[in-house]
Amino acid sequence: MAVLAFNIAVTVFFLEPPVYSSDAATWPGFVDHVRLAWLATGFATVAGAIGSGLDSDAAVEAAAYDGEQRREASRERSASSSP
Repeated sequence: MAVLAFNIAVTVFFLEPPVYSSDAATWPGFVDHVRLAWLATGFATVAGAIGSGLDSDAAVEAAAYDGEQRREASRERSASSSP
């Protein structure tokens, strides 16, 4: 729901009515903004689902925890080398 609200705000503030009307042959009303935001939200949801399904669990874990593990290892090295 938050993504839809964000997309509606984006279309309201950034969609130029003359550009929209040149393609759609009508001046954009609020319903048009909601429809466009709904379409963008749907595409983003499907793309995110497909993208998350393509990564292996190991790749996701490495992306999420790799930097943290490096920081912990460097902290452990510095703690063990101090007197």
